Amino acid sequence: MSRLFCNWLLLTYFLLFLSGCGDPKVIGDIRPLNPPDSLIPRERMVQMMVDVHVLEAALVLKRNEGTEQRELASQYYKALFSRYEISRGRYESNLNFYRQDPEEFGKMYDEVIAQLIARRQDLSLKK
Repeated sequence: MSRLFCNWLLLTYFLLFLSGCGDPKVIGDIRPLNPPDSLIPRERMVQMMVDVHVLEAALVLKRNEGTEQRELASQYYKALFSRYEISRGRYESNLNFYRQDPEEFGKMYDEVIAQLIARRQDLSLKK
């Protein structure tokens, strides 16, 4: 299970890295977003991103078990956004805002990965 999680995590990070690549001419034409009206602080956003990755990994495991995940995903995300007392729209607008600075967003993802690795190590020690 931990190997599957690591592979999934690396694939996700790689895909996010590739999605940041693009034609500089096109990217240069995009106007920067202003901070959302309700900006989520950086550290809280990192924690939410960690939880989103854990949630997504759980959905992958459920799918591999043959469980229908569409409704399950909706329930999981609803619980996550309820836990943080925000809407999906607020999360997505903040995510788009933080993505504008690829260098800083990369640092945020480094923190996400470090926290996921720490969680995995904690779980390994508890076994």
